[in-house]
Amino acid sequence: MGKKIILLYFLLLNIVYASFELAPQIQYINLDRPGTVELHLKNPTKKLVKIKIYAQTPEDQKNKELDMKDWVIVYPRVVYLKPNAKQLVRMAIRAPKGLKDGEYRAYLVFEEMKTQKYSVEKTEVPKAHLDILYKIISTIYGYKGDLKYGANFSDFQFISDGKKDYFISKVENTGTTALDSYYRLTYYNGDREIGKEVIRNGKVMRENTDTPMIELKEIKKKADNAKIEFLYRVPKTMNNTSEYDEFKLGEKMIPIKKITKEEYFGQLEKEKEKKSVEETPKKDVEEEPKKEKVEEEAK
Repeated sequence: MGKKIILLYFLLLNIVYASFELAPQIQYINLDRPGTVELHLKNPTKKLVKIKIYAQTPEDQKNKELDMKDWVIVYPRVVYLKPNAKQLVRMAIRAPKGLKDGEYRAYLVFEEMKTQKYSVEKTEVPKAHLDILYKIISTIYGYKGDLKYGANFSDFQFISDGKKDYFISKVENTGTTALDSYYRLTYYNGDREIGKEVIRNGKVMRENTDTPMIELKEIKKKADNAKIEFLYRVPKTMNNTSEYDEFKLGEKMIPIKKITKEEYFGQLEKEKEKKSVEETPKKDVEEEPKKEKVEEEAK
């Protein structure tokens, strides 16, 4: 039994091992002064790797005007990487004229393609081959003119599953760029402060709405209300995402009334059904009587 577990462990290691590496994996482009970006591919394996490179629309990009997919120029579009080899890939953005200020996005996909079996390993023992093809999706952010940051924060709710506590809210991005938002929570028992913690929502993209559910670590059992401060952060420069400037959008004091996950998702389902009924077109009740009246007059 122990040998089977060890074999399975090594098999899983081989499955998740990347066929190639990419750096950097996120690109920030100034659309006011577009230039060429260099990306570096590396093959750390002992097999030949073929990679197809193409642009793609992000799944959550609802507004086509914010999509940079058709602006991306990349060379080469197909790369063959020998074992332990490296390859330089160049990318440029050809943006149309008259762009509005704000952030634009696209994905740059590096997709491994099938090739003939090729390996520098010398062995007389036959091996089983698994055709597992690797894919890296890199995000390209393009920035034009002045960026505006803003959001509506609402529907605050504390949730408990009996073992862990969570905080959930609705974040509607009203700015012209992605919003890296977070909350600073201060817990109270009556008027007495009994704890604090900071929780991150993650990025909410331009013209998107998200409802992140975040586990709470510092909430106290005796806490009966909380002050919620809404904040966001911005990298100091496009090339430095390790240092940020922080800004506060507002705050709100709310009572802590925990509900279960089942109750919360039940509420969502009811709201969804109500919205569906409201959006269902109503039949014209006057249409049929009018038709009958016309038929009577014809007789």
